[in-house]
Amino acid sequence: MLRSLLFAIKIGIFVAAAILVVQYPGSIEVKWQNYRANVHTGVVIFTVLFALAFVLFLHRVYLFLTNIPQALKDRRTRKQNLLGWRSLTRGLSAVAAGDIEAADKQAQKARQYLPKDQGLSLLLEAQAARLKGHEDEAAALFRKLTDNKDTAFLGVRGMLVNALERGDQAQALTLARQGLDMHPRQGWIIKMVYDLELSARDWDHAERTLRRAERYNAIDKEAARNDRVAMLVAQADEASDKGDNVTALKYLKQAQALDEGFTPVAERLARIYWSRNNKRGAIAAIEKAWRTQPHTDLLPLWEKLAPDNEIKNSGKRMKWYERLVALNPESDESQMAAAGEAINQALWGEARQYLKMAEQIRPSARLYRLWSLAEDKQGHEDSARSYLEKAENAPIDKVWACQESGQVFERWIPVTPQGHFNTIIWGYPGVRRASAMQQLMPQNELMMLAK
Repeated sequence: MLRSLLFAIKIGIFVAAAILVVQYPGSIEVKWQNYRANVHTGVVIFTVLFALAFVLFLHRVYLFLTNIPQALKDRRTRKQNLLGWRSLTRGLSAVAAGDIEAADKQAQKARQYLPKDQGLSLLLEAQAARLKGHEDEAAALFRKLTDNKDTAFLGVRGMLVNALERGDQAQALTLARQGLDMHPRQGWIIKMVYDLELSARDWDHAERTLRRAERYNAIDKEAARNDRVAMLVAQADEASDKGDNVTALKYLKQAQALDEGFTPVAERLARIYWSRNNKRGAIAAIEKAWRTQPHTDLLPLWEKLAPDNEIKNSGKRMKWYERLVALNPESDESQMAAAGEAINQALWGEARQYLKMAEQIRPSARLYRLWSLAEDKQGHEDSARSYLEKAENAPIDKVWACQESGQVFERWIPVTPQGHFNTIIWGYPGVRRASAMQQLMPQNELMMLAK
């Protein structure tokens, strides 16, 4: 619309000028030696305009002729770029499919068509080299990518994958931190650095990285709290191994402040207090945990902490275990703890009462085994066998199981022998999840590198 308007304005100006020349006739006299000529002004003007237009036309023709080599070169370059990008697309697809031969072929074509490209074509070459198992060549190409600020991150990430595959955790952590410096707000990079710091037992840096992960929503608040508790327990265990119970207590108190009901913290606190002859502190640690999350692992300690004057007094011993029931009467663990002591004391009426309460709360294999024990001790063999059959068909008992490996442990530890951090839960054996590294690092390296 605007162009049409401008064209109309130009035509209008030209027509107006032509009319003006016609309305005001005149002539131009030209003298040259013995020649004299009178030329109409309009003719002179149009001649000049025609000459100017002709000169411009000749200039355009000249430019066209002289530009032909460059135009042909540009056309050839565009064709090469098109072929190069097509090779890149096909090559990256081949890498994704794991087709080594096709990936290598397309990488060579991409380098042929895009000889000056220091980005995706280098990436394709590096990935093709990795597929062929030429790790040194791939590493050199990834390093070359880091020379270009636009592709530096691709190079760092490629070298990071290589380091992880070699099992070089230290190098992987260094490279992950480089990547984080380039993209400080990317959640997956933060999580990668965090996981590697945990693997390195670098608790101080891991805590700082965890705060960043929370800030950028790479880890949710509940998971972050659980990890903090696990890190504090890990540091407490390290201090205990060195005989430094003062430092261990400091970490464990911090952990219990974050999660009062976490059994492994309460158990460790109670054991340290017990070793320091601080029964009151040990009892308080267990009671604090039992109020929110009763657990069978605390019962052996509770038995040790029974006052000396209650050890031989059956009535007082029952009160000692009824104290747990009072702390959390809605828990089947509380009811079974009292039932177990009642069975030991041959208090069959009390035992039956507690067992019934536990069954109403949550039937379990362990509960029916207690029923069977009580019946067997009373000489009710048929009833005892019946409860054993119920135990076989009841929900299996929970155990400390690693979500990564499925391995069962007798007690919770922050880091498994395989190096998995905070993956042990009180649950059912055989329950597994994808590892944090698998979640973060897809099996296909190309998909990971192309993010």
